[in-house]
Amino acid sequence: MLSNRVLFLVGVALTLVAAEPATLSSQQIATPAVGSAARRAILSTIRSHLGVESKFQVQHLKTSSRWAYIRASEIVDDSASQQETKLSIATLLERGANGWNVVELWSLPGEEYFSFAEFTRVIRERQTRDHIPAALFPPEL
Repeated sequence: MLSNRVLFLVGVALTLVAAEPATLSSQQIATPAVGSAARRAILSTIRSHLGVESKFQVQHLKTSSRWAYIRASEIVDDSASQQETKLSIATLLERGANGWNVVELWSLPGEEYFSFAEFTRVIRERQTRDHIPAALFPPEL
C-alpha cells in the first residue's frame, strides 16, 4: 500500500501539471508603445534577420513574457511622406537569454514558396505545442 507521503507527492505533481497550461495561457499580453525599448528590440531583431535597415509600419504587435508576434510593412521616406514598399512580414519571436529570436517568419516578397496559409498552419501548431497565448495573435490568424 502506498504511503500517505507518496500519495501527497503524486497529488502535488498532478496539480502542477494540470495548472501549467492555464498559467501559460493567462500570461500578460501587451502592445509595446511606439519608441519603447521593447518595440525597438523586436524590430531590430527582425531587421537583422532580414538584413535590412528599413523602417516598418506595424499593423499588429503583441508580446508576452516569452513570445512576440508582429505583422508589419516596410516603409521608406519619399520626400514629404512615407510610402509602403512591397515587403510585408509576419513574425513569431521568442525571448531567450540574449534577447529576441525569430522562430517563424513569413515575408513577401521572399517567401513565395511558403504561403501565408502554410505559415498560419505552422504558427497554430507551435501555439498548441508551446502553449503560446491565443491573445498574442490577430483574430484572423
